[in-house]
Amino acid sequence: MAAERRTRSREFAGEIVCVASSALLCVAALFASPSSSHFIGLQGRVEDSGSSGLGYSDAVFLAGFRRPVADPAMLQRPDRSDALRRRLLADFEADRAALEPRMPGVSERELLLAYLTLRVNGSMPVFDPTSGVSDDLARALTSTSGNCATLAMRLMLVLELFGVDAKLVHWWSPAMEGHVFVDVFDPQERRAYFLDPTSNIVIGLASDGRGLLESLESSSPNARRALVEGGLTAFPQCFSLIENAPLDFDEWSQANRLRAVDCAISALTFGLPIATRKWTSGEQAPPARLCELTDAYPTLSGAFASSLETLSGEP
Repeated sequence: MAAERRTRSREFAGEIVCVASSALLCVAALFASPSSSHFIGLQGRVEDSGSSGLGYSDAVFLAGFRRPVADPAMLQRPDRSDALRRRLLADFEADRAALEPRMPGVSERELLLAYLTLRVNGSMPVFDPTSGVSDDLARALTSTSGNCATLAMRLMLVLELFGVDAKLVHWWSPAMEGHVFVDVFDPQERRAYFLDPTSNIVIGLASDGRGLLESLESSSPNARRALVEGGLTAFPQCFSLIENAPLDFDEWSQANRLRAVDCAISALTFGLPIATRKWTSGEQAPPARLCELTDAYPTLSGAFASSLETLSGEP
């Protein structure tokens, strides 16, 4: 079992390097994709920000998240897990009034998980296509820039504090070529989630104890699409590229935001069997919990004690 876990950890680390280095290509593909028309049926869950640029209300909303998750001094404390969890809960209480109108009718727990997804993003002012994920805890939690791999790992670390069963997912399908996100089962409310801190997309649905990918696996494409669209919330997103990056744009327009949502819906609807075959055949490492990545990330995987049992009854 230990040898299998080390092999899995090394495979996942290698794929993280590949997917992070190809992240700009994925962004470019979004900009080149034709726009979709089926978003009219999403009942306003993808809010219109105008034909281009970022609307004022969205800009104000994102500005509230433009800060790091932790400071270096906090991470040196012996009680860093409790201290960071308390800080994030205090931030959530202070910021929830801005979040609630965008997710009406959801539970406090679901609102918290959406908040954490946005919080680790830091409004991503800089999209950094640097290859690989560093095993440095301070670098992981004090930065506000990143790419899909670093942001997903940052979210994994934060979710560890809140009793959530989370898996890091390296994904490839024709609709979403090379991406990293987080697949979640929350035992407190028995709900599964797709959490994408790069695109600020949250998808939630009721679960029998499995994560979102496993929950969707046995459904037909039409059923998967209905479940995904019914549980989807897409928040605003804005970022700039690092200096001298091979693309010339400063922020997402509404059209590009819709394309990002379309990629997620199409990938989960039609691409799930493709991704599953790659995991089963060993072509790609399957989704993995932090505790399964100890060989590649010894510091990050052990940074916070697992809270699945001790915090299962708390927000």
